[in-house]
Amino acid sequence: MIVIDTNVLATLIAANPSSEEYTNIISLFQDAKRKGYYIGIPTPVIAEFLVIDNDIRTQFFEIFKNNKSIKILPFDLKSAYECSDIEAYARKTGNKLHPLPKESEPYQKVKIDRQILAIALSNNAKLLVTNDIPLKKISEAHGVLEVKLISELPGEMQKTIKF
Repeated sequence: MIVIDTNVLATLIAANPSSEEYTNIISLFQDAKRKGYYIGIPTPVIAEFLVIDNDIRTQFFEIFKNNKSIKILPFDLKSAYECSDIEAYARKTGNKLHPLPKESEPYQKVKIDRQILAIALSNNAKLLVTNDIPLKKISEAHGVLEVKLISELPGEMQKTIKF
């Protein structure tokens, strides 16, 4: 499974269809579908995305309502346990934002990023796609999951993702 972050959805809706980022995301979706992989969208991602603009809700549901390659991933009990482990590890370091520098990000944002990571981990995702550098750093600090920025997708999919 490939899990996507909020900025991936925003790029799908708002980006110029001829942009490199848009093309990379479409390629990711096509490659996943061709190979029979699911694209997972964590519920916190949907919540973040839907507050952007009310008109986006309609576009979102049109794109994803009948797509069998898309799975909506809830923040369930397994995710809660995973998230609490991530949080507890950070607190043991004396920096609740760990691995980010103290006061570099709002704590609420870091908590949402940890929820997204926990959902990905609890659903055995192989890849997390984002353009959020703090989320990438938090994910890489746990070393369990491959994380790529949207710009890192072209050509790399075939070589590095092992399902």
